[in-house]
Amino acid sequence: MKWKVSDEKSVEYIDPHKSSLSLVNCRLVNRPKSAEKIHQGANKFVCAWIECDWTKQIPIQNPNTMEQIFYNPKIRPHWHDKYGNNIDGKFYSRIITIGEKVFVSCIR
Repeated sequence: MKWKVSDEKSVEYIDPHKSSLSLVNCRLVNRPKSAEKIHQGANKFVCAWIECDWTKQIPIQNPNTMEQIFYNPKIRPHWHDKYGNNIDGKFYSRIITIGEKVFVSCIR
């Protein structure tokens, strides 16, 4: 697995085990109908992502002061927090990736 970082001009693939990503002014995006199909047994395909104003590769971080958020449509057909709350469309001032996991620091 690699993180895909793209804009209008370029696409880059980042190895999650070599560096973390810092994302600024983020919104969690999901296509609910597509995610529901996967949740009901269809094969996985891209149906969710994070939109942000700015992305930067950073050294691997320590997640102790951050809260993990999750997306796996086989388990739940939406982005969710540790309590299972649907957080599709939610805005965060900063998101950090650590390995294949996603963490939030400050809520915007």
